[in-house]
Amino acid sequence: MRLKRYFRNSDCLSDKKVCICITVALLAKILFHYAHNYARRVPECCLLICLGLIAGELFYCVHEVHLAEHLFTTQRFFTFLLPPIMLDAGFFMPKKAFFQNIGTILTYAVIGTMFNAFAIGMTIYGCYLLGLFSDIDEGASKPLGVLECLLFGSIMSAVDPVTVIAVFEEVKVNMVLYISVFGESILNDGVAVVLYQVFESFLEIGDEAITFVNLWRAVIKFSIVAGGGTLMGCVFGYLGSFVFKATKKFRMLEPMFIFINCYTAYLIAELLDLSAILSIIFCAFVMMDRSENEMSAESHVVVKYSLKMMANTAEIIIFIMLGLTSVQEFMTDFAHNWNTGLFVTTLISVTVYRFMSVYGLTWILNQFRAKPIPYNDQFVMSLSGLRGGIAFSLTKVVPPHLLPHIHQMLTTCIGIIFFTSFVQGGSIGPLVEYLKIKNDDDHFDQPHLLNDDEEQKENKEKCDQLEISE
Repeated sequence: MRLKRYFRNSDCLSDKKVCICITVALLAKILFHYAHNYARRVPECCLLICLGLIAGELFYCVHEVHLAEHLFTTQRFFTFLLPPIMLDAGFFMPKKAFFQNIGTILTYAVIGTMFNAFAIGMTIYGCYLLGLFSDIDEGASKPLGVLECLLFGSIMSAVDPVTVIAVFEEVKVNMVLYISVFGESILNDGVAVVLYQVFESFLEIGDEAITFVNLWRAVIKFSIVAGGGTLMGCVFGYLGSFVFKATKKFRMLEPMFIFINCYTAYLIAELLDLSAILSIIFCAFVMMDRSENEMSAESHVVVKYSLKMMANTAEIIIFIMLGLTSVQEFMTDFAHNWNTGLFVTTLISVTVYRFMSVYGLTWILNQFRAKPIPYNDQFVMSLSGLRGGIAFSLTKVVPPHLLPHIHQMLTTCIGIIFFTSFVQGGSIGPLVEYLKIKNDDDHFDQPHLLNDDEEQKENKEKCDQLEISE
């Protein structure tokens, strides 16, 4: 009887909907794997977003309830969906290529993100002063200010190139291009979230916060949040690696300890208002670097496939939720909140400043690089600035009393995500082939880029070596 009452409880119903959504997501992954042979030019994320749109529309027609209200929340996104993706990225990051291109990656991720955030925000504010956003202040408690625009600029500077990386692995681009996009993408999100926190704290104070002293405080806070998150991740990873010296008789504990240690670093960094994204990335990176030779072959296999499974599932759910939530926005006040001037200005700013930052920073970097980055690679890097789950979730979490225009910005954000995912994401694959992007053999030496047959062969060799040594 207690079990029946539990299953009729509203909380349990919500949990069941989450389980059903995960099951549908996994089945969709299998279906799209076979359907991809017939739609090679369509990115998988676009198919998943379309699936979310269809599912959300069907559910609303039957029950007149938005499915996204029960499934997608910003707390679930940042607590359960984002950590596995970042953990997977940090754990399987190509170490040699990353350190060889560390200057290039940090330049794109830090300087490029800051340039895009300020440039997009100031452009939106300038167009607002010129009166290009008709009726945007209608119903708002205060006019659109420079801080509000900079906050939105920091949100729109968060790049989500998951689809681009998948395309790069399929067409086998060179390692410099791959690691530049891969490294910039995972560090960019951490920098964008830190900028968001800085501008949000300014908005809480008010317009009087824009003083010379407070600007220096913002710079210091940015350094503390980003640097503190990175340092915490390195410390957790370094200390956690010593545990593997004592687990030779308890091999089954190794995978679980990796997951728990990295996730703890993420939660504690979030608790201390540090960059949780950078913390979990560098915790996983340091642990993998220091404990790789201490772990057993079986633990390697378990960690590898577990992380890939969790990260893949999280990515699938995020894109489906984008479709579900878009239906909710379309069916409520989308037409009322839509502002064509804001969307066009944001789209042009996001595209133009992405190209400007990549080409400008690459020109400077090529003066010091032994092997300059060619123009073809720079064009593909510029086109890889896709917006996705991070930008959407940050927009959803902004309280309306802090930013009264957030509903107009949310509809704009959804439009930008759709445009970059479908148009830019769909054109990257053909462009990589058309531009004849240079390839090299070093790209295929990385363990996480091997195909299934090579992975199975590699894992079998590790297990055979372990049996021989025992």
